[in-house]
Amino acid sequence: MKKASFSFVCIALLLGRAIASAGTSEPISLTPESWQGAPSVRLSEQDGHLRIKSLDSSIWFGPRGRISHGKDDVVSVDYRLRGGNLVVQANWFDGSGKFLETADLGQTNSDKRTAMFRVEGSDSLPKQGLFYELKFWVEADMPSLELRSLSIDRGVGAIPLFSAQDFEGSDSIEVSTASSGLLAFRNVSTVSPGSIVTSKTLKRSGLDTVRIKVASVSPSTAFSIQAIYWSGSGTYLGYGDLLKDVTNVTETTVDFESLEMPEGTQKIGFKFWLSGQAATAEVEMSRE
Repeated sequence: MKKASFSFVCIALLLGRAIASAGTSEPISLTPESWQGAPSVRLSEQDGHLRIKSLDSSIWFGPRGRISHGKDDVVSVDYRLRGGNLVVQANWFDGSGKFLETADLGQTNSDKRTAMFRVEGSDSLPKQGLFYELKFWVEADMPSLELRSLSIDRGVGAIPLFSAQDFEGSDSIEVSTASSGLLAFRNVSTVSPGSIVTSKTLKRSGLDTVRIKVASVSPSTAFSIQAIYWSGSGTYLGYGDLLKDVTNVTETTVDFESLEMPEGTQKIGFKFWLSGQAATAEVEMSRE
């Protein structure tokens, strides 16, 4: 797979809730004739879904045509992948059609079913008059992918950092998606306080402001969030409190660039605590 020759911050997150802040959503056609790909790629349509198969272990494909770049564009995809990883890139062009650069938007894998990717490029890109082409890669043995929906969501101000599928197993805390779309935490044991940690860590580089919204807390409950600091090799370095013993609805922002972290921190995970038996809380963490 051809990698971009520069680095930039991207967001690749599970679609754990509806995008309330999106202005418009523009679906991309999933008919085979609207797509192109590597010579070995076979494109077909079944039940309105686009199916992609190949005998090669690394393939590329993408929709034909260029998309006019809008403020806060996000790629939303609903997919089913049999093994391996799905990588998303954007090829950038100016108004005259001149190629400018390729940007990695992020990747997801066969364990997930939905994903969102912020459409961004390097700081050297012009601020206006830009177009981009989407390019997908599948890295798997005999890849098989089904795209069920694909859209460009315009004006998305914030994307949730985590979904209910981004947590490790816990004997005390259960995480689900509430009807509101927020993460719902519930203490399901007699242990108090109970805790659960994210299975996904975020890169420290480029992690700036995170918004934390605690939308509900049950009576006699205290809710806390800690940042867990890791080295690049996965060595535990320590933790820091982001919220401690919250008992009421609250909303705050955390500036990670100003936090004191252990030397060598490269990755950050999160640990959530609930005090009180049968305690519940609804929470969202998002990046602006």
